[in-house]
Amino acid sequence: MKNIHNDYINILKIFSFVVFIIVIYFLAYLIKFNNPSDIDLLSRECFSFIKDYWALSHIILFFIVTYIYPKRYIFIMLCGILWELIEHIFRYIIDRIHHKRVLYDYWHSKLDNHIKKRIKNKKNLNYDNWWYGRPEDILYNSIGIILALIARSILKY
Repeated sequence: MKNIHNDYINILKIFSFVVFIIVIYFLAYLIKFNNPSDIDLLSRECFSFIKDYWALSHIILFFIVTYIYPKRYIFIMLCGILWELIEHIFRYIIDRIHHKRVLYDYWHSKLDNHIKKRIKNKKNLNYDNWWYGRPEDILYNSIGIILALIARSILKY
């Protein structure tokens, strides 16, 4: 029983570390470029059947974690679904905060046309290209899990 508990704790540690790295990556881009979604290297197209490098990172992460803890694949999948929900919430919160800041700037100061264009163009009002919680990421997580389980079963024999 203690071994099962340790597995769950270790899986959560791995995912927590990855979330920490993602937040650091996001903040570094935010500080350097002001809008990380404009220049994010991982958002570039990867292969024709994989949307971008973020998708590839999902496959790789879930492959590694499932390969290490194959008996916990359901828990690993649930962690992936939970993270996508959290990203969706982040998107909503960041959109609201950023939207209010831009509107405040617009109404309380005489800003250039750049701010006025940002208000008219809703796409540039938020960082939804970063924290977007794509439903297809759950599919990429599943692909990583399935590939790890197949690899373990092949290597077992």
